[in-house]
Amino acid sequence: MERTVRDGVETAKLFRKTFLKGRGKVYALPKDFDTLLTAARAREVKHDAAQAVKDERHKAARARQRELNALADAEKIAAWRAGESVSLSWGLPCMLRAKPSDPGTVETSLRAEVPLGHARRVYGAILNVMKSGVDFESNGHTIPVGVYKVDKITAAGELHAGCHRISFKEIDRFAGERGWK
Repeated sequence: MERTVRDGVETAKLFRKTFLKGRGKVYALPKDFDTLLTAARAREVKHDAAQAVKDERHKAARARQRELNALADAEKIAAWRAGESVSLSWGLPCMLRAKPSDPGTVETSLRAEVPLGHARRVYGAILNVMKSGVDFESNGHTIPVGVYKVDKITAAGELHAGCHRISFKEIDRFAGERGWK
């Protein structure tokens, strides 16, 4: 660093002489440059030590998060259904629960929320589609559910709404918990 600064002053003097035809001023290094350089090096050492402590804290936090992420999906699902705020794996099938802070709202594992009354109405529609044996596809006639709409209900009872694909097994489990059967 010191050599770079000293070379910079010499380069500036050469630039002034060559291109500015002697005009302008190149300031010399301060007389206490060596003292300033020593202080800068001391600050750098202090900063590096503080950064190392910070990096260790981040490393420990990442290790803890890896431990939490390593929990088996079954444990995460059980915790999520129990009302905990758990980060679920993206590849898991969509699940349903009553929102812990508002039992009148159904929450999906993909974080969508719909009123419980709408979910109850859609459950009845799913049973009707399964009874008929013919898939329902939205083609002008829609089934609203909260701010969303049902795109498709298969004859097997699978619900398609936007990015959600909810199996009948999950829907039936949720309906059983609510006593809708």
